[in-house]
Amino acid sequence: MPEAPDLEAYAAYIGRRLQGKRLLAARVLIPPVLKEGRERLADLTGRSLAAVARHGKQLRLDFQGGPLLLVHPMLSGRFQLCHHDEPLRPRTALLLTFEGDCDLRLWDEKLLSRAYVLPGPHALPVGRERAPDVLNPHLTAEELWRRLSGQRASLKSLIVREKVVAGLGNAYADEVLFAAGLSPFRPGGEVDRQEAERLLQAIREVLGEATAQVLTEMERHGLPEDEYRAHLRVHRRGSQPCPRCGAAIQEVTSGGRITSFCPVCQR
Repeated sequence: MPEAPDLEAYAAYIGRRLQGKRLLAARVLIPPVLKEGRERLADLTGRSLAAVARHGKQLRLDFQGGPLLLVHPMLSGRFQLCHHDEPLRPRTALLLTFEGDCDLRLWDEKLLSRAYVLPGPHALPVGRERAPDVLNPHLTAEELWRRLSGQRASLKSLIVREKVVAGLGNAYADEVLFAAGLSPFRPGGEVDRQEAERLLQAIREVLGEATAQVLTEMERHGLPEDEYRAHLRVHRRGSQPCPRCGAAIQEVTSGGRITSFCPVCQR
């Protein structure tokens, strides 16, 4: 699943190439993917792309003086930037053609993606993100600690279910908790103020570095069919030595989700 660093990099990569260009055509090739705003889709045509940004776990495309497009790729949705003449991949759900014969496409083998055409920024649904954005510069350790206080659920489950912060998924939750030295299985309510400060610092450092690395890979190799994850330190590194202490990284699978952690470094 694309997470905050992936989507930040998508936004930067796509924005560099398409921002300011006029949209010539917008087509939904698999109608169920478009959950809202079918009647506004035609109104995107002829407008210039004003900005591309991340909104939680969604990619947001703002068009000059008109509607905006919000795309949540979910588990299996991926973006493709290519010449208009390139053959369509199977299960291409959304196709945007910009001047210069450049297409931005969304393809999804499992058809889990969701797209919304909204009237404008004022129509962004309140509460779609249930917690402060993970990269919100105004998020404080005090607020993070307050959101964790009294929580009996495990720290990782609170993070990925967006009870504490929004924008983290399975992979980067493992990375952040490793960097903070916190066990993914600890009840959220056991985290003290000092540990919340450590967690916030880890969030900012891990995601900032990851965004830069993912964007570098995109610039070198283009948009990925999966995600660029070679830089991850513990996620899916089961049995490999911990990069901090050398102990074997352990993995636990629960509910279809793999949790990777160091049993020595993370308490």
